[in-house]
Amino acid sequence: MEINQSNERITEEQRAAARSYFQGEYRVPHPPLKRAAYSDRTAYVMASMAHLAYDRFELGGAARELFETKLNSGGFTLVDPIFHSPETDTQAFLAKNDEYAVLAFRGTEVTKVKDVLTDAKALKASIIEGRVHKGFLIAYNSVKRDIVEKGIPQVLGLPIYITGHSLGGALATVATNDLEETVVNKTVLRDQIAACYTFGSPRVGNQEFNKEFRSAIYRVVNTTDIVTVVPLLSMGYTHIGDVRFLGRGERDIWNGIPILSRLGFFLAAAFRFFGPWVSDHGIVVYREKLAKIAKSRSTKLLFKDARSGGN
Repeated sequence: MEINQSNERITEEQRAAARSYFQGEYRVPHPPLKRAAYSDRTAYVMASMAHLAYDRFELGGAARELFETKLNSGGFTLVDPIFHSPETDTQAFLAKNDEYAVLAFRGTEVTKVKDVLTDAKALKASIIEGRVHKGFLIAYNSVKRDIVEKGIPQVLGLPIYITGHSLGGALATVATNDLEETVVNKTVLRDQIAACYTFGSPRVGNQEFNKEFRSAIYRVVNTTDIVTVVPLLSMGYTHIGDVRFLGRGERDIWNGIPILSRLGFFLAAAFRFFGPWVSDHGIVVYREKLAKIAKSRSTKLLFKDARSGGN
């Protein structure tokens, strides 16, 4: 549903949809917080936050109200201020509940084949300077000060998850690397970062950059998502983190990318005029698949606990 991006009156349909964002078919048992390992439920919540990052909350008015209503439906509150740089067109937000906080970056939501291929071509041509993609670093630095000085002090003591989709995933990776070395009010943030979850992220830096990470990085890739294969390895870029691969089936998920499956998906995509490349990159697809996986596996765990007396 298209969000109301003006100060016009919010319709009851829009308000109801916002209130149900984390409810109904998208209601998933609370994610585990006592372990840093990958979690299906946490991945779903992070994909939802990455999706919410595309709401035009920076416009204020009705757009901001609906955005906050969606957050509230999952038990989250927005931490003021939002982070927005008109110069680099970079946006992010910080939200929290009683148990953890989430820093989410907006990416580039492409919906047409031409846009996807143009975006991929631009990334493919990006020459690495130093250890990290220069454009990603500039974009992150444009909002870094507000994040560190105005946002993070309000969530000290809470585990912080960092997330984003597409280019937002790249920014989340850069932010994780930077915040690991940041001290706020005598608190070393490295000890507070729970994990970074990215969805459909391009490669961000080189091997030197990769070696610097101490936090858990989980990189979720959906079948033939073309953005995840650029910039090229031959240009010095490498992916960072532990990958989870979503297959064509609603509940197909693997640790690592099956080579034969990936080759087959790309061949199929080519013969279907690249159509799947577009839909496979959308954050909505990631969120829907992860919701089904999380609900399916959580249900199995609940039944197992019931049969074993809760042990």
